[in-house]
Amino acid sequence: GEVRDLAITPDGEKVYLATVYTGLYVLMTRNNSLAQVLDVPCPTAVIISPTDQRAYVSYQCSPAPGSSGHDPLYIFDTRTDRVVARIYQLPDGKRWANVGGSLALSSDGLYVWVNGIDACSSPAYEEDTAHNTEGCHRLEPGERRAGRGIINIINTRTLEVTALGFHGSDP
Repeated sequence: GEVRDLAITPDGEKVYLATVYTGLYVLMTRNNSLAQVLDVPCPTAVIISPTDQRAYVSYQCSPAPGSSGHDPLYIFDTRTDRVVARIYQLPDGKRWANVGGSLALSSDGLYVWVNGIDACSSPAYEEDTAHNTEGCHRLEPGERRAGRGIINIINTRTLEVTALGFHGSDP
């Protein structure tokens, strides 16, 4: 399938491939062998921590335990290629607003920044009031939905999420 993003481990032994429809793969650079790590579709971005041997993978398409507008971030142990955590909610138990986008990692490896893309822009994502788009910039009366965004920041040690909702200008 189409490779959306890729990331290499610090030791150069593995390259993780986020393929649009067929899941996450790992390429072993020593012998160029390719293996599927997880068949969950729609990984959109992958980043490798240089400090804790983890791969962080952003998803779209609402894979479990996510839902539309609340897509999860999967965390893999790069030594075993197994899922060690899935992030999909805030510390208060509410689902986070996230449509899996690009990832950034702080230079010390302590924080992963997740671009939630348009999770705060679509009213369809807010229809489930039990799982509202917590963290989004709240609309004032008469304010337009366009230009709303969200960045989720994850502490890689505690896995605690901080949501930063913002309102930019209309395109």
